[in-house]
Amino acid sequence: MFSGRIEEVTCPRIAVLGTDGAIGKRTTATILTRALNERGISAVLVGTGQTGIIQGARYGVALDAIPCQFCSGEMEAAVLAAFEGEHPDVIVIEGQGALSHPAYSLDLHPRGSRPDAVILQHAPAAGEGRRLRRRPDPGPAERDQPESRPSPTPG
Repeated sequence: MFSGRIEEVTCPRIAVLGTDGAIGKRTTATILTRALNERGISAVLVGTGQTGIIQGARYGVALDAIPCQFCSGEMEAAVLAAFEGEHPDVIVIEGQGALSHPAYSLDLHPRGSRPDAVILQHAPAAGEGRRLRRRPDPGPAERDQPESRPSPTPG
């Protein structure tokens, strides 16, 4: 369960989120962590999916295998473990799911990790192929503006 201890983490936390699935969140997080470490900035990656953990993230939780009411607390615990175990200068958090896809409960990820910064992955040319809904994507700048949300079309 979420405890609020995330406030004890004193280093910056950067979350790599995306507007769709399979858009490069894990790749970006991995490359960013490696680049920071190569430049002498101690960085640790916190994985949020099976693939990130299998590919070497020392810390993390497979969020899609956790009941949603526990995701925020598990995410907090993973970030705390990375902070206490490594004492890094920066923690990079792999995104999971998609901000614009109704099938994902992605809002639990940032609530538990409480990022100081977000890198947003967006591929406007990708089209609507992977999305469940049948309406235009307003794009990241317009996403939080209720008046810009198109009405769903019957499908």
